[in-house]
Amino acid sequence: TVAGAIGNIKQSMDTVSSSVAGVASAIEEQNAVTTEISRNMQTAASAVSSVDTNIKSIANAIALVDTATQQVQGDMADLVR
Repeated sequence: TVAGAIGNIKQSMDTVSSSVAGVASAIEEQNAVTTEISRNMQTAASAVSSVDTNIKSIANAIALVDTATQQVQGDMADLVR
């Protein structure tokens, strides 16, 4: 009957609508996770940059200490003579 066919069509539409809602929800969740991953990657990149800057500062300090040590050694050698 026509009423039965319309009922079947409505049921199919409800099933499709439910599936679309499920997919939309999954997409929203995936978007949230992707945003969080991106935020974490930016934080990690910033931390790596900070570590790199600190290592360069340490290397510069070591170079200064090395220069000062060489100067002291030279001065000590002059005093011994």
